[in-house]
Amino acid sequence: MQPGYSSSMLVEPSLTWETTQVLDIGADLTAFNNKLSVTIDWFNKNTFDILRQAQIPLWLGMDAPLINNGSVRNKGIEIGAQYRGNITKDLTFFAGGNFQAYKNTLETYGKREINGNLIREEGKPLDQYYLYIWDGIFQNQAEIDRSPKQPITPSPGDLKIKDVNGDGIISDLDRTYVEGKYPSFQYTANLGLSWKSFDFSAMLYGSQGQKIYVSGWGAEPFRQGSMPTTDWRNRWTPTNPTNTMPKIYMADGYAPVQGYPSTYFLKDASFLRMKNMQLGYTLPSRLTSKAAMKSLRLYFAADNVFTISDYPGLDPERAGDGLYVTYPQIRTFTFGASVQF
Repeated sequence: MQPGYSSSMLVEPSLTWETTQVLDIGADLTAFNNKLSVTIDWFNKNTFDILRQAQIPLWLGMDAPLINNGSVRNKGIEIGAQYRGNITKDLTFFAGGNFQAYKNTLETYGKREINGNLIREEGKPLDQYYLYIWDGIFQNQAEIDRSPKQPITPSPGDLKIKDVNGDGIISDLDRTYVEGKYPSFQYTANLGLSWKSFDFSAMLYGSQGQKIYVSGWGAEPFRQGSMPTTDWRNRWTPTNPTNTMPKIYMADGYAPVQGYPSTYFLKDASFLRMKNMQLGYTLPSRLTSKAAMKSLRLYFAADNVFTISDYPGLDPERAGDGLYVTYPQIRTFTFGASVQF
């Protein structure tokens, strides 16, 4: 018996690193004796020779090789501004913010590829959502009978899928592009005040327009034996004809709901978060000098103070597709001292 080796994947011998070209045009402005500063950046980033698996016919009988193919372009703008001034002799302040927005486009790729609820197609954003449109809940059998024919036989309380192309039959042709994979824009705002020996600062961070496709534990009832959340008290029942939640079901294989990658599972992940707050007090130098210290500042800080969002999961900032129960960022409170000798 002789040892041997058989490869299961084709190999591209000329494989190399991805390449990126960036054009960045910016401007830095100051005004009012440097009290106001403004920064503007516009960028155009093109990444090509992307590492990806080749598109080969199945009859070859081997896994596709990694190749350098395809390009993605990111265009965006970032604007930042900061103002510092005095309200009174002892009261000073600063206020500022940052705004950024970008758009990416898959420019070259080859034949389009559909992977679950995502699509890669030239001229569209990379991994854009490609979904059936959820159009409410079937309330009764009469509504089912007069609706477009569903490929999975529904019953009252199941999802209703929209007939996008209007042919009277729900099929793969009714899946369509849905925006929200990436935020429309993100922003921060910061504020600070100083009065004599006291200082205060705060920072807000927000993201607008992003949507998360969530399913599984927490989002669906009885997933792998898990208990349903209290949201399911408002589910559809014959006496509660709602259009917001279907009837309760066993999540491990209920086709009338789970058989469609639909916008039912798409949740708004926009949020505004108080990222940080800090209050401090610097002791007078006549006290610290006696202890051979240049300065002593006592402070109280809080992180992740509160979040405003319609996202039903735990943390929209940490959420990812399918990760409804991602462990959230913790709220922390800190007391401390900053000492200089």
